[in-house]
Amino acid sequence: MAFCELGTTTYNCLTDLFDAIVSSVAPLKKSMIYYWLLFCLPVVGLLSPVYLSPRLRLVAYSSFVMLIVLFIGFRHQIGGDWANYLEQFNRIHDEGIRNVLNRRSIGYGLVNWISAQIGWGIYGVNVICGTVFVSGLTLFCNRQPVPWLSWIIALPYLVVVVGMGYTAQSVAVGLILYGFVLLEDRRRWGFVVAVGLASVFHKTSIALLPLMLFTVNLDQVRIIVKLVLKRPLPTLIPVALSGLAIIYILWRIFYDDFQILMEYYVERTQWDSHGAFVRLAMNAVPGAALLLFAKKFSNEFRVNPHWYVIASIAVVSPFFAFIATTAFDRVAIYFMVIQIYVWSRIPMIFQNRDASAAITLGIILVYGLVFWVWLNYANHSYNWVPYTSILPMFNWIPYSIPAF
Repeated sequence: MAFCELGTTTYNCLTDLFDAIVSSVAPLKKSMIYYWLLFCLPVVGLLSPVYLSPRLRLVAYSSFVMLIVLFIGFRHQIGGDWANYLEQFNRIHDEGIRNVLNRRSIGYGLVNWISAQIGWGIYGVNVICGTVFVSGLTLFCNRQPVPWLSWIIALPYLVVVVGMGYTAQSVAVGLILYGFVLLEDRRRWGFVVAVGLASVFHKTSIALLPLMLFTVNLDQVRIIVKLVLKRPLPTLIPVALSGLAIIYILWRIFYDDFQILMEYYVERTQWDSHGAFVRLAMNAVPGAALLLFAKKFSNEFRVNPHWYVIASIAVVSPFFAFIATTAFDRVAIYFMVIQIYVWSRIPMIFQNRDASAAITLGIILVYGLVFWVWLNYANHSYNWVPYTSILPMFNWIPYSIPAF
């Protein structure tokens, strides 16, 4: 009898504890469940002890990437600018190609026009833009030592916030990430083309163009200068005039957009990006780590000079964020790549396996905490919560977890 009473008491205590846990998570909306499932997939891919054949690993990785494209592309009423993007699509749908040519983001307008012609609606726009963004991010993550860890770092902000909230700029980010891969291979003109295409979607991306200069071989520059100086002066005049003409044309193309960007992001004080300092600080920390451990990084990896430039910009940017919060915040999105680049490598620069494992787990926990804070306490996270999609596969979990 005493044993039965003890068993009953223990069962009741466990039941009460279980009910308390369930009641504490009952308000958890299904959007958070989908976000957390998405975040957990690369964690499982990184930490799973199960060995998969190369073919199965490729299938699992490709399925994960495709899932992100579907997650971004077929979302419904998600993101702070959803209503604005929908209004832009309807206007382009009604007015046609003429409206596209008068837009600041011609690339994004063209994608809207194509989707309207095909009959795909705003979801076609999101699928096309999401595919470009995810393709660039996938290519960049694949170049890192631990791709799954790179995805863990990218998911909380780059994928969820930028990919699902800043649709036009997300295309620019994807193209810039592809450009960084080209820059790693010292394909400078490929990087210029990528930046040029990105600027068609968001003009702020043009700020990254000078990075190309830091990959130029100085010996080659000296040879070119010597060859130019040896040529007769009359032959140099057409070249100089052509260069000045190109600079003038580019200035005329981007001047009006530059003025608009200055007005919206710098001069108008009502535009203020909450949390910008924190996001800039998250770029500054890995930037400082790369500069402080530059010797260790260079011993283990081939670090191109432009990464030190990006790291330096990331370190100083928080000190200037108070001048123009939104402007620095929007440009800093491109420099978030430093987080992926540094944190995916830093476990490798330590010879001690336990230290590397501890650092890897620490990175997972930190970005999991960042994700949790953003979902629960960010000023505009309600635009992402609850997650809704037009695909049935993202609607099988009930709106909230019912209490048992």
